[in-house]
Amino acid sequence: MEYHARHNRGVGRVIDSWFPGLMLPPAALMLMLAVLPGWRSWLLSRQVVDQPDARRSHSRATPRGGGVIMALALILLALGLSLNNVHVAGILLFVVLMTALPGWMDDRSSLPVRLRLMIQCAFAAGLIIFQGLPAIVSLGPVSLSSTLGIGFLAALAIVWMVNLHNFMDGSDGLAGQQAVVQGGLYALLFWQSGQPALATVALGLVAVALGFLRFNWPPASLFMGDSGSLLVGGLVAWFALASLQGDSAGLLMCVLISSVFVVDSTLTLLRRLVKKQPWYTPHREHAYQALLARGASHGQVLMIYVSINLGLVVPASLLAMRFPAWQGWIVAGVMIVLIAAWISTQGNRHGEA
Repeated sequence: MEYHARHNRGVGRVIDSWFPGLMLPPAALMLMLAVLPGWRSWLLSRQVVDQPDARRSHSRATPRGGGVIMALALILLALGLSLNNVHVAGILLFVVLMTALPGWMDDRSSLPVRLRLMIQCAFAAGLIIFQGLPAIVSLGPVSLSSTLGIGFLAALAIVWMVNLHNFMDGSDGLAGQQAVVQGGLYALLFWQSGQPALATVALGLVAVALGFLRFNWPPASLFMGDSGSLLVGGLVAWFALASLQGDSAGLLMCVLISSVFVVDSTLTLLRRLVKKQPWYTPHREHAYQALLARGASHGQVLMIYVSINLGLVVPASLLAMRFPAWQGWIVAGVMIVLIAAWISTQGNRHGEA
């Protein structure tokens, strides 16, 4: 009881001192809602659109590049944040510029795969330098304390997190709802650990994702594009690294928060590698693509993923936060369910042998 009283008093002091900062995410949301209609019209006038083709699941030309306004809103949030925490604001600007800018270039004219990977590796290296590394990383009974080893695995994980969000951005509302869930859970983690600046950034991700969903909800009138999906992936990678480095959460907790996208993307990648298919080429083998191929609508697919997040991942994450000693069992249970769900989608699909 005494601990909880002290904890509540501490949280109260943080709220009082950080109250002005809490106004930044709603401001970002309002900017999204105000600017996106005009931006959509501009994209259409410049023919920055996704045309329907064999690998896409849409039947009409739709403008892409909504991530640019998400980036703009987060840049303004960073400027406001700099009044209280220059370090976090600086990292936010770095993340936005290193992900959204190359993404926008790719939205306008496709970048070579090697160049994209070089930029992403530079981003991973910079993020590690600016944020720092945890002294030790544990996954169950296995622990790693080598700075070189942790740095290598962190860089690999950052690049993968950026790319998997890009891979999963292929159905209306899918990437947006995932951004809301991940941002909300990380905001709670950062707030509980007394890091209001990072919590504000995580809430900023929730805000810009909600603003974007206003135009991306099925049937979508605007796509996020690489400028948005790479941005979301970069932010989530930063949140995970910051959680580990600041002891806000362990590796299992970070995996759990992103588990829906991590399981789908990782198993699909492994499947393609086993089949000796290039991992970076466009395809339609993710679970959400399999559901679309079976005749599900974009709205139905979105509701499936929302239901999994709200019915499984969010409650499991809250339980893992409340009972850290159970995290291993909780994550294992969630992973078993998600892997089984992914396997269930991998049968014969329309148009496949």
